Amino acid sequence: MQNSNLTGFVGLGNQPENNPCYMPPRLILRLEVLLSTSLFLLSAQPFVLGLFRLARRATPTHYSGRTVGLLIGLCLVAIAPPDACAEPPTDIAVGNVRFHAEIAQSLDERQRGLMFRTDLADQAGMLFIQPIPGPATFWMKNTYIPLDLLYFDNERRLLEIHAQAPPCSADPCPVYASQTANIKYILEINAGTAERLGIQPGDRLSWP
Repeated sequence: MQNSNLTGFVGLGNQPENNPCYMPPRLILRLEVLLSTSLFLLSAQPFVLGLFRLARRATPTHYSGRTVGLLIGLCLVAIAPPDACAEPPTDIAVGNVRFHAEIAQSLDERQRGLMFRTDLADQAGMLFIQPIPGPATFWMKNTYIPLDLLYFDNERRLLEIHAQAPPCSADPCPVYASQTANIKYILEINAGTAERLGIQPGDRLSWP
């Protein structure tokens, strides 16, 4: 997983999901949207009440049902998550070696990474995409699978391999920081895979 404390990101990705204090960023966003919508409806109350009175005079028998339906529809739109699902897995390649990788692109996806996973299929992995190239700092807190960490630049060229990163369940966990400051993509795969399949610096990352 990407260490938010060391990369400048502010988030809660290093807290386990069963922590009662943990609130996913998407939930915070939904609450903010709901609050903004509520404040807007309150500020527009005189106008809304005027429309309700006109509707009641025109069709008194249908006023209640239509009004309730309108309000329910507005609430559902307000609380609907803007991005309910993560990016689906996609086929990628490092040199001539193919992987089926999940994409971690949003902040909460990058922070969570492969935390709490107990297995990872052969030729599977997770591809992290940083918004802009820069230093990359990862750790293995709450990660149960040993991993190889592959760091690529903006041109999708493999620059560094941190092999055999072991799981870590308690602080202090070791940090795997990039030696260069222009990392754009990071691929996590099962430990030992890079050496076993002959992946080495200079290989290119590609996908459809």
